[in-house]
Formats: sequence, C-alpha cells, structure tokens
Amino acid sequence: MPVEVLAELVAYRDLVAEVARHLFLQGNPARQRVPKGFTDSFSLRLRRIEEGSAAPVLERVRPVGTLVATPDAFDSARDLISAAVAAAANGGPTPRAFPREAIVHFNRFGQGLSDEESIELRAPDAGVGARYNQRIRRILLAERSYYQRDAERTGWVTEIDADKMRFHLRLSEGSSVPAPMDDVMFDDVKAALRPSGVGPQVLIGGVGVFDKSDRLVRFDSLHQVMPAGAETDGEAAEAVDAAEVEAGWLDGEGAATHSGVLERARSLLARLLEDGAPVPRVYPVPDGGLQAEWTIGSREVSVTVEPGGTLYVISVDTSSGESNDETVADDDVERVVRLLALDGS
Repeated sequence: MPVEVLAELVAYRDLVAEVARHLFLQGNPARQRVPKGFTDSFSLRLRRIEEGSAAPVLERVRPVGTLVATPDAFDSARDLISAAVAAAANGGPTPRAFPREAIVHFNRFGQGLSDEESIELRAPDAGVGARYNQRIRRILLAERSYYQRDAERTGWVTEIDADKMRFHLRLSEGSSVPAPMDDVMFDDVKAALRPSGVGPQVLIGGVGVFDKSDRLVRFDSLHQVMPAGAETDGEAAEAVDAAEVEAGWLDGEGAATHSGVLERARSLLARLLEDGAPVPRVYPVPDGGLQAEWTIGSREVSVTVEPGGTLYVISVDTSSGESNDETVADDDVERVVRLLALDGS
C-alpha cells in the first residue's frame, strides 16, 4: 500500500471525529462544547489489508472493558459521511442531518487522490459501499469558494519575495500563481528567475488551491521544485540507452547504433514525454537508427530516428485501416507532436 494512503486514513478519521462532534452538540443543545476527551476517545487502527485494490480494513479501538459496542455519535458520523458521499454520487442533496460546518473537512479527505483513484466507504459486514473520488469531493465542497488538492504545474519564475519566502510562477496559459518556498528550494527558484520571466521552466508540486471552476489560484505548500524536463530526460535516456546495440547484432549483420542517433533520440523523446506522450517501446534498426513505437488509442505510431538526420513518422489507425507517413527534419519537433496528435489536433 502506498504511504500516501495513510494520510487519507488520518484525514478520514478527523472527518469522522468532526462530524461526530457536531452531531453530539446537535443532540445536546444545552451544551456548548463536547465532554473533555471526547475526540481523544475516538481511535482507529489498521486491522488488515485485504487482497485486491489495496483495501485497508479499519477497526475502531473501544475503551478497555467495553463488552457491548453501543452505537454512538462516531458510528452515526461514519454512516452519515457515507450517506453524503452516496447522495453526491447519485445527484441528490447532502443529507439534512449532515452538519454544514463539517463540510470543510472534505477538503483534506481525498486531497491526494488522482482523478482515476477512489476510496470505497464500506460499512461493517457490507459487500459494497459508497465510492469517494475527486468528482464527489468537488460536489461536496461546491458550497465553498475554494478547495485544495495535490497538483503539479510547469512554468516560469517571474518574481521572488525573499522576505515572505514566496514566488510567482507564470503558467503556460498565461496566468500567474503564487507559491511558498523554503530554504532548500530557494536556490532552485532563484536560478530560474530571469528578467521578463523568460528563464528556464521549472516543475513544482504541492497542495494547490482551486476555485469552483477548477482553476488553480495558488499553492499553499510545496514538496517539489525542479527543472522542468529533468524527469522526462531520465526516462527518455533510459528507454533509448536500453535499445543501443553493437555491430553484428542482427545475426552477424546490422550496424551499431549511431552515436548521433542516440543523442537526437534522447532529446526528441524527452520533448515528446514532456508534451504528454507515454514512454515508447524503442528498438534498433539495421542501418544504425532507432525506432520508437506507441499505441495511442486505436493508432499504432512509430518514429524512426535515422542516421542521416531525418525522422520518419508513420501512423496507422487499426480501426479504419487509414495510414499516414511523413519524413521530417529532426529539429522539427513541433511537426512530430502534431503527427502524434499530442496537442489534441
């Protein structure tokens, strides 16, 4: 199980405790606060992890000497949270019993989920449960102006405020977002600053704040600042270097991989990966070149880096049988991006 999941379990525990606190006060209007130790009395532990899609089973730790587990505000909170998630999934309103003041705690719960991930809230002895994901989270937080989630963005550093330890990142769409930094990140941020914001691109990752239109407005915290392309450069180099061969590799024939081909292939693939292409399958070709292959939807696409300094691109639609091939200069990366339809065209 990824360690990031543990943070979601802590956020879920806090959400249950907060909803239970509000439910207790609703049920005891004469009280202004919960009894001392109320929240501390609620504890969860990871009992086991079931086989399959990392299914942690949480068990509530009852006070020593408890023989019969009588349902209480925490149990009601658990069920009410599941009901709210199910209602949002079905397009219904949040249950009237759900305390509106506790909605904010969905902000932390699910913050680290990707758009493809979900958490199933399954009650004891139930076969299935309500599924919680980023879409449901946004619905539940819709009453709020902003929400948080993990985010990565690439852009250019345009301004640094050393006193407040913050900087501004200009995104590719033109907007600028502020972000905090610490002493460890300061040098990397400073190295990327240039007049007019035309320095090298950087990749930052952390907790972003989004508005109701899912527009990033700022970063509240960062865990990563690095030169853009550093990760894709490594992936590209690894894929290319694994395909390098010596002379005679093809039953005694076949030229060794041309050194210039290796360099151009690394640069080309790093750029394509940066633009959203998956890591390709890379193979040597008999004349000393390299061929990269992708399966993109119904299309089979290949790009051959030839020793002579050109690129041969071919795309075949396996559903219609249509094909397109073209030879382009190896510095015309934009043309390759369009042929691979990485820009959506």
